[in-house]
Amino acid sequence: MTPEQRQLFERAVVAHRRGDLEKAAIDYAALLDEVPDHVDALQMFAMLRHRQGDPRRALALLDTALTAAPENAAIRANRSSVHLALNDFAAAETDAREATRRDPTSFGGWLNLGLALLGAEKPARAASAFARASALRPLDARAFLEWLSAAARSQQTFGIDERMRQPLPALAKWRNLAIQTAIQLENHGNATAAFVLLTQLRRESSADAEIVALQQLQTSYAKAALLEQQGKTDAALGAAEALLLNHPNHRGTRMLRASLLAERGDADAALAEYHRITALFPDDAVAASAMLIAMQHDPSVSAGEIADGHRAWAARFAASIDAPEIARADDTERALRIGWISPRFFSGLVADFFVDVLRRFDRSTMHHVLYDSGGVEDAITAEFRAAADEWHRVDTLGDEALCARIRADKIDVLVELSGHSPGNRLRALAARPARAQVSWLDYFHSTGVPAIDVLLSDAVLSPPDLSKNYTERVARLASGRLCYSPTSRAPDVKPRVDGPVRFCSFNRITKINDEVLACWSEILGGVAESVLRLKARAFDSVDDRAHFLRRCERNGIAPSRLELLGYGTRDETFVAYADGDIALDPFPFSGCATSFDALWMGLPVITMIGETMVSRQTASILTSLQLEECIASDRADCVRRAIALGSDDSRRRALRLGLRDRMRLNVCDVEQHASELTTALREAWRISCHSAVHSASIV
Repeated sequence: MTPEQRQLFERAVVAHRRGDLEKAAIDYAALLDEVPDHVDALQMFAMLRHRQGDPRRALALLDTALTAAPENAAIRANRSSVHLALNDFAAAETDAREATRRDPTSFGGWLNLGLALLGAEKPARAASAFARASALRPLDARAFLEWLSAAARSQQTFGIDERMRQPLPALAKWRNLAIQTAIQLENHGNATAAFVLLTQLRRESSADAEIVALQQLQTSYAKAALLEQQGKTDAALGAAEALLLNHPNHRGTRMLRASLLAERGDADAALAEYHRITALFPDDAVAASAMLIAMQHDPSVSAGEIADGHRAWAARFAASIDAPEIARADDTERALRIGWISPRFFSGLVADFFVDVLRRFDRSTMHHVLYDSGGVEDAITAEFRAAADEWHRVDTLGDEALCARIRADKIDVLVELSGHSPGNRLRALAARPARAQVSWLDYFHSTGVPAIDVLLSDAVLSPPDLSKNYTERVARLASGRLCYSPTSRAPDVKPRVDGPVRFCSFNRITKINDEVLACWSEILGGVAESVLRLKARAFDSVDDRAHFLRRCERNGIAPSRLELLGYGTRDETFVAYADGDIALDPFPFSGCATSFDALWMGLPVITMIGETMVSRQTASILTSLQLEECIASDRADCVRRAIALGSDDSRRRALRLGLRDRMRLNVCDVEQHASELTTALREAWRISCHSAVHSASIV
């Protein structure tokens, strides 16, 4: 350009920036008459026309600029903005994607991509794009709020809690979007982020009555939740119910109330609350999964209803869409890459039943990659890391990014370890990031998700005549679904000293519904002077303890027949079992680790078998131990068998002294269990190789 032309351009830009659009337009037009391929002038003039409400003219100018500079990402980003104004979301997405491809640091490209995807009703993908934009400009309020809003809508809030601990942008300019975003966060299960957002907004707009009211509501909810964490559950329940009088649709408070009711063993009331929540928030996949778990605790819900519920969840939240067929594979015997994903690679059930198995896999045939989707670590996490061939933290990755990570790692068989338990990633697995996908360990039911191919189980938990309740193909492990790893910390089993018969149950109170208490009342009544020892976290709370005692009295169990112990340590659990005689299993949600521990300490477990996997957990263990005499078919049979064993000192003594050896022989062979798991995973791979599968995309 000549100096005069450069001066003309600068004059146009100055006029444009001060809002004198007519003057700027005259100067841009004059310059383009002389230099028709001036890229910057074409772009600036285009955005001016766009601002004046003439998107067609703007597009024409940008097309000319793109012809002059086809590699220019900014032109693509600007053209995407114009397409957005015309509600042409497909064209906007195309241009925005091209902008970000040519320049991954294009803030406008990522922001416009998010807006285009949002307009096309693809909030999960939009959230990923907005997150990229926000990472580029952390203090840009719009990108930040659009990310939070889209993430909330799609329940893809991974990484948001971490972001909320960092400095936030000024929000007052975007007041309405900020308020709507806070409401979206609350309504979709992220009350903490909603509280932080509203607190920041209130600091900036302390006189805004709507903001003050919303922030006070979240503060009241936070106080109720804190009461629950402090074990003041009567006060927490009262605060929640008082809050719901004026705000009946507050999602966090309803979820808190449901959780409090469940933890107290009020199974029917908890399930009723979850039904209310899912009716109020039909797009809430997390609440819907919580309801599925609540259904399995309620004795009035049939196995068929539970199976239908899981299928309905999958149809709504995990349907396969945009799913191109993956070509068949023919290399069935090569070494495989096995992925294992869980939010609970720390102390607990996953550790109890998986760490030792992971150590014993044959590394010549399989390479094991662990995906930590929870991000919570303790001493046991280090053991998982050491036992894995690869370890990846994925707790901040949304579904799309998680799938991309798994595909990039070339995982052949992916095993999910959580089912519908909190923190699950079933919606990501619905997009099939691995050819073969398997469910195992920390959930005792079919997931209902079509993209999960195999459920690892056993012949008692999942007999063929109950196959109608499963969407997966069931692989039945001969040694049982789980293998018990004994701990050296458990004391030796010794003969019981004189004293009344002591029944025990160390299961969560969530499992002990009123039908269970009524059954146990009959058992205590049939064994003179017997006592019932219970051990649970709930008894560390004065309120929960008192509530439970009231429930017991209503069901005919006097306080004098009860020994209530708090949660304590695993070592204390074994000590508490040491002077017990018989363990009583709750129903319909039977014990798992608790039953293994009781049997290891020499206590036979009386269980009542049902039609769901959760009602057959202890029955599966007892069958492996050839103790079918402890498996009842109904409540009357359960009472009869418990009373008979409680009245037979010699039989109890024989079982007590022989159970540990019987367990070592039948349910503790970790080498055999690792071999059976390997065979099952290889078979899952073989079947997938000979069938077409579909890889879906996240929307």
